[in-house]
Amino acid sequence: MTDKEIIYNRYQELLLHKDFELTVEYLQKIHAYLFAGFIPNSGQFRTYNITKKEEILYGNSVIYADYHNINAYLKYDITYEKQIDYHNISYELLIKRISDFLLRIWQAHPFEDENEPLGQQKTYLQKYLQNKGFTDFGKSFFLNKFYNFSIKC
Repeated sequence: MTDKEIIYNRYQELLLHKDFELTVEYLQKIHAYLFAGFIPNSGQFRTYNITKKEEILYGNSVIYADYHNINAYLKYDITYEKQIDYHNISYELLIKRISDFLLRIWQAHPFEDENEPLGQQKTYLQKYLQNKGFTDFGKSFFLNKFYNFSIKC
């Protein structure tokens, strides 16, 4: 099996389990499980600051979280997210709110793997949505529309 196939199988295994915690530690747990044996220090936050030239930003870098503040940054966003009631909001606002949440995690870029932040984030997002009652990811128009929208942000 290729590395990608192994990681994909691990991703599928994670989705089969109903456990989920909206915590920083659970995000780390997902990263550690997906990339164990492939990425040094999987599940551990980066210990240096990063910049990446982005074509879409005309060669400028996104301002990522300072490595000293990653844990506090993510805890703040997760604490804020826990306060939101998604039961009585419109579909559009639901997509916007969850997109904003995913974007904040992405912008923290907590892990060292330079090109991989979306793998664990997609898994974390799917586990979160699964916990909220959205379960049909393979055919879910909601998830595909949401995920494509959030990536463009």
